[in-house]
Amino acid sequence: MAASSMLAMILLPLINLMELAKIYLLKPYYRPGIGIESTVFTLLCINAIVFGISLLIEAYKRKEHNKINLYSIAGVITIIQSSLFLSQNLTIVAVGLMISIGCNVIMSVILYKEYKGWENGYNDNGRKQVLAW
Repeated sequence: MAASSMLAMILLPLINLMELAKIYLLKPYYRPGIGIESTVFTLLCINAIVFGISLLIEAYKRKEHNKINLYSIAGVITIIQSSLFLSQNLTIVAVGLMISIGCNVIMSVILYKEYKGWENGYNDNGRKQVLAW
């Protein structure tokens, strides 16, 4: 999960910078046949699928009976949305974009719950933990 997150931290700004450069700086020189952006976007989607798989692995580690596991829901949604993004049909990509809104909300809830757990000094197993900083 950490390696996939680090790769996303590199690829997301890179693809955004490439799009901004294409629109504002290279507009007179831009030709639609250049495929660097599509290659980076494909790598980003594959990375997101790997991240979704790592969320499912994390869900398995945190398995609790009779509780909804947000990690597994986020993992499945991330894999589905990233697969939809790889399509060349714009309608399917639009469905992926709508699904990504729900995924982002779930990921925000996961981050909030993790933050509150660490803020209160508890780790994953419910034991009290002291932070070093």
